[in-house]
Amino acid sequence: MSRVTRSEGYITITTSNKLNLLTYLQSKLKKKLHQDYSEYFFSEKELRKMLNIADLNILKKDATGLYYHTYPITPFSIVNEAIEDVAFFLERSLKFLRMFGGRIGFLCRKKRSGAEATAHERT
Repeated sequence: MSRVTRSEGYITITTSNKLNLLTYLQSKLKKKLHQDYSEYFFSEKELRKMLNIADLNILKKDATGLYYHTYPITPFSIVNEAIEDVAFFLERSLKFLRMFGGRIGFLCRKKRSGAEATAHERT
């Protein structure tokens, strides 16, 4: 990803969050039921490490809410709505719970290469 981006170009990365256990376990169940199903999950720490290795500066991080409604928990919509309401309330009340959001994303900027940085300093 970083290799094909111009120097100081922007990259946005979003992925499913491994720390959201509900989404993670539901995905594993889907994979067992449907052999052709594949979804990758990363924790914030894993993704940050990958972005740093790719020479990307992280400018901003964000996450979705606790309850990522792509995967309904029960077959009863009223129960699912109640769970979503509780999760939304908890998320607003306790900001640290955002780290368990269903998806995480980063806005990054590619670092200037060594040769370009040297040329820029000379001008």
